[in-house]
Amino acid sequence: MNSKNGTLSIDSANMFTILKNRLYTDSGIVIRELVSNAQDAVEKFRQIGHDPSFSGEIKVVLDPEAKTLNIRDNGVGMSFEEVDKYINQIAFSGAEEFTKSKGGSIIGQFGLGFYSAFILASHVTIDTKSCNPDCPAVRWDCLENMSYSMGESERESLGTDVVLSLDPKNPFFDNPKLVQDLIGKFFAFAKTPIQFIAPGFEGTVTGGTEPEWLKAGNKESLENFYKSFFADPQGYVFEHAFESKDIGVRGVIFFRKINDGEAEIDGHIKVYCRGVYVGDNIPGLVPKLAALENGIIECESLPLLAARSGLALGDAKSEAVLISECISQELAIFFHDLFSNRRAELEAAWPDVGAFVKYGVLQDKIFSSVMARKILFMDSFGQCKTVAEHAANGGSAVYYASDMQEQAYYIDIFKQANAGCLLFDHVIDRPLLYKYETLFPKLKFSRIDSNLELVLGAEPLPEDERDAALLEEKMLALLGDRLKELKPVAKRLKSSHIAAVVTNDEESRRLADLMDMYGYLNPDDSDQKERVSKSKLLLNVSSKPVRHILKAESESAAKTAATHLLDMALLGQNALKPEYVPAFIQRSVKMLELFLDDGAESES
Repeated sequence: MNSKNGTLSIDSANMFTILKNRLYTDSGIVIRELVSNAQDAVEKFRQIGHDPSFSGEIKVVLDPEAKTLNIRDNGVGMSFEEVDKYINQIAFSGAEEFTKSKGGSIIGQFGLGFYSAFILASHVTIDTKSCNPDCPAVRWDCLENMSYSMGESERESLGTDVVLSLDPKNPFFDNPKLVQDLIGKFFAFAKTPIQFIAPGFEGTVTGGTEPEWLKAGNKESLENFYKSFFADPQGYVFEHAFESKDIGVRGVIFFRKINDGEAEIDGHIKVYCRGVYVGDNIPGLVPKLAALENGIIECESLPLLAARSGLALGDAKSEAVLISECISQELAIFFHDLFSNRRAELEAAWPDVGAFVKYGVLQDKIFSSVMARKILFMDSFGQCKTVAEHAANGGSAVYYASDMQEQAYYIDIFKQANAGCLLFDHVIDRPLLYKYETLFPKLKFSRIDSNLELVLGAEPLPEDERDAALLEEKMLALLGDRLKELKPVAKRLKSSHIAAVVTNDEESRRLADLMDMYGYLNPDDSDQKERVSKSKLLLNVSSKPVRHILKAESESAAKTAATHLLDMALLGQNALKPEYVPAFIQRSVKMLELFLDDGAESES
């Protein structure tokens, strides 16, 4: 066998197929790539500095009669040798070479973007004249089979025209606004103004002015920009602008109004590279927590082509990580400042930004390191407090409510006992609770219907032990068929107005909730959750209705009272089963009638 050394060969036709059908699959990419190239040409000429009065200009001309799309610029242009080097050699980037030599702010860096033109065109022409006065103008023609010809052009003006011969059925001809919308999408903040020329669109200009979000001081103007740009009429509660010159990134994050929970869950962080749109919420560059909000990120040196085509970031990965960490740090610093110096503003806006902060603490290590202990919760007295602030007055036990409506009775009981609880009533609060138990290992978190006797219990009287045992025995005898797994426990409570409540063991109830969530509880066994939760019926021996059961001579009256107390306790936890509701209502009506009759006799 003979040995051989050489260079791998590439079938140009196959390479073109890959470029057209795999690398670039969105026709809108054509506008983005070719106009970006035109911007690079203008920027090169500006940086070379041959003409101090130079004013960059880009025109996108759609000609329905000629069936062409022309991207025209008055930039640096190309010589014959440059066309041969940068166009005829696929993936040889003139922008990259220029950036290395001049250190300029050029967008493209891989030399592939130009060939996206063949997504739309069967024939592409380049007509260009270099700013070098010794170089004649050049014309380059290429068909989709990759056969090309080059020669001298009669062009006299500096710059480049890239002319695409389009399919006569191309939708751009019937609806030129499609092109205008693409220019507006990709180049809203372009440094060089871009003029779109088509029937009915002459003189339409995009870019060329300082972006509104970079202007300082005009709050009303910025809010109007936000509402229009993000199509969000609700506006925002806070905005945070930032810049890191070290890594070449700047931006603004707008914290949205959630509109009573009706706003979209995900926001839109629009990423730009020197004024050219790259994409929304780019993974690896935009932190997950930032993607909940709306905002604009502009990068100086992110290789735009890779992001345009949906490729992995490659060499830009480490840079993207730095940008992501920078954004997380900025968000953490911003909310730390709100908490430390603008607490009243933060509390007023918490219904809108609270979920963002909680999600950030769970998802982002940098944000969590700053904000984990600064999360606010509404307490049962209507005040915003952190867990540490709440625990400072309540010892080692932290009680929380997970549903304000379903647990309204328990919240009221706590108020009567002058005891507070925190509202963990957002869907994200359950995983956050587990994190808090790690952050605060000395605190014990219990839902408001757990271990109530610790909060509500009073100093027992000598006879309470005897009465409690008798009451528990009597309740089992009267309601054995209803109690089943609901164990009666009698205690003396601080308030005599509390008769009976259902309580659960906290750890067992959490297990029951998880089993219910994942479908491990038998839906035909209606008492299984109570059994797993180790639920109890807490009876107050100082309550008049409870003592009536204890002292009643009539078993019928005692059973009626016991049944009604049980139903009310279950109703307070939203756990009264539908089959018992009609009897509860009828019994309540009869009790009301007896009460009214007694009142009438007393008046007479």
